[in-house]
Amino acid sequence: KKDLCAFNLLRGGEAKIVEHVMGIPIVGGKVETLSLTHSRPLLDDSAGFLIVSRSVKQELNDTVGNPCFSVSSMRSIAGTEKTELTTLTSISLPVPKFLMHRVAFYGADDFFGNLRKIT
Repeated sequence: KKDLCAFNLLRGGEAKIVEHVMGIPIVGGKVETLSLTHSRPLLDDSAGFLIVSRSVKQELNDTVGNPCFSVSSMRSIAGTEKTELTTLTSISLPVPKFLMHRVAFYGADDFFGNLRKIT
């Protein structure tokens, strides 16, 4: 991951353009993408953030047939040091249908593994 540029926005929000190189589990191979990510604090009284992201293939000559969309909500759980994380993602990868469930599991496991490394 490499941050290409970042913008501070009104109301404490931030936007970034990020270059990603993602490995495809089981099948192998890599996909290079550019992502526009926007985050901001939630507007209600809860302590949390809303994060919206859209990714496309990096090469300018490629057709943008399979963009990735993601929306995440992070909220602190009152009275604890825990955080509720809800993520919705739509992605299309060059993976055979019979392997989709396994790839999705590995992707989710990798996502939470990366979160654990941060804390």
